[in-house]
Amino acid sequence: SRRIYSNLKNLYTSLPSIGHEELLQGLFKPEELYANWERTNLNSYRNWYRDINVMKPIVQDIIDQAKLVIDGECNDIASLRFGHDTNLGPLNIVMGINMPKEGVSDPNQLKYYFQDFQIGKAGNLQFIFYKSKKNPEILVKCLQNGYEVMLPLDTDNYPYYKWTDFYEYYSNVCKD
Repeated sequence: SRRIYSNLKNLYTSLPSIGHEELLQGLFKPEELYANWERTNLNSYRNWYRDINVMKPIVQDIIDQAKLVIDGECNDIASLRFGHDTNLGPLNIVMGINMPKEGVSDPNQLKYYFQDFQIGKAGNLQFIFYKSKKNPEILVKCLQNGYEVMLPLDTDNYPYYKWTDFYEYYSNVCKD
């Protein structure tokens, strides 16, 4: 019976992805679904956290490619990469997307900053660079699935971050 319950729960949580969430509506209480999500969210974080060192070369390549364009050594206007949630999850973690700068030490608080459902199987992470004729400072904005996200950098102009801060911070992340 435990296996049937687990399979039904997995099926139910997958239904919104295919537009049929009403098929099993009422089968689970909201508190059961929430408790299940809390467990799976924490497990997703733990599993993806193991892969953050694999993502550091990707982060380094992102900043290296951006630097080439900013320094005028490359004329690319877009650099695209494609990955699955198993790539985007660790990338989000190593980059600290929507996480406080000091991190989260209490696992019970993680759900407020990291939500595995934000990292879809067909998700994307975009870095948009802005250059103004009025201001020499290059700005960076990050979007996840088209929505602005926070980076663990200081800024007085959210959602925009100074390129110099972005470059320095993530260069250091890649060295650790």
